[in-house]
Amino acid sequence: MSVTVTLGTHTVPLKAPIAMRKTQVEIAVRKSVLEGLCAALGLCWAGKDLRTQYDYNACAYGEQVFEELTSLGFPAEEIYAAAQKALALCRDVPTEAGVARADSFTAPQREDSTR
Repeated sequence: MSVTVTLGTHTVPLKAPIAMRKTQVEIAVRKSVLEGLCAALGLCWAGKDLRTQYDYNACAYGEQVFEELTSLGFPAEEIYAAAQKALALCRDVPTEAGVARADSFTAPQREDSTR
C-alpha cells in the first residue's frame, strides 16, 4: 500500500517499510510521539532521498528527519500531518479504498461448490 502527502508545494509518495522497521517505529512512538511520528515519515519516505540516514535509533532518526524538513522550510504542522499518514502505513491501517475493495470481494467459485 502506498499513499502521497503534500509538504508545501511538493507531493511526496510514501510506502510501508519492512516489518522490523514498523516495530521500531512503534517502540519510538511509545518513547516520544513526535520523534516516532517523524521516524515513521522518514522510513516511509519514497520521494527524493533525504540526507538523513536511518541508524537503527528510531527516536534520533525522527528528530533528524524533523530537523531536515524544517530546515527546508516545511512547517511543523505539515510535517506532523504527513507523519500521521506514515504512521498509519506502519500500523497497516486500511484505507477507505482498501476497505471498499475488500467489502466487494467475491471469492472465486470452485466447480464443486456450484453443484
